[in-house]
Amino acid sequence: MAANDTDNAKAAKTKADAEAAAAARARAASGETEATNEAKPVVVARTAEAEAESQRNRRGAKEQVMVGCKLPHGLTIQLNRKTVNDEGKTIWQPFGKKVTLAGRNASQIVGGFGMTSVDADFWDAWVEQNPTFRALENGLLFAEPRRDRAMDRAIDQKEAKSGSEPIDPDKPGKGLTKVSAEDQKRAAAMGDA
Repeated sequence: MAANDTDNAKAAKTKADAEAAAAARARAASGETEATNEAKPVVVARTAEAEAESQRNRRGAKEQVMVGCKLPHGLTIQLNRKTVNDEGKTIWQPFGKKVTLAGRNASQIVGGFGMTSVDADFWDAWVEQNPTFRALENGLLFAEPRRDRAMDRAIDQKEAKSGSEPIDPDKPGKGLTKVSAEDQKRAAAMGDA
């Protein structure tokens, strides 16, 4: 019963706010002003999306993306701008902030990917400037709008190879052979000398 009373009160307040806003718009349209100096709030219906955007703007927060990076030591990225040097040649010159992406060497990794939260506008601009960057093309670097989606994607792409993975001593790879136990003992003895 209390929930219905609360809902009814909210509906009445919303209706009253909407009527007050309509009256304020009508007064403004007719050029009519009020005699008081007191500011009266004008309430406008907002979507949840508009409210969330407003909240971010009030806090000064920017939209973030979660970037996954499977490069061994991460990557530092920075935007570039086109300029002309003293010789009249057009060159790309780094400017602005640098962002260091956590890589496979991070303290917390998911599916072999380090995770870093990055400003979405910065990331989009960097990707636009570097569309053929091999790590992007090979899935070793990606961004998702939400952390949970980034983690799911990292797990889905855990088999992606960067070419710098540690060698498995039991399966050293093409063209390599495992060191015999005897050779390991000999090498260890040489180190003790």
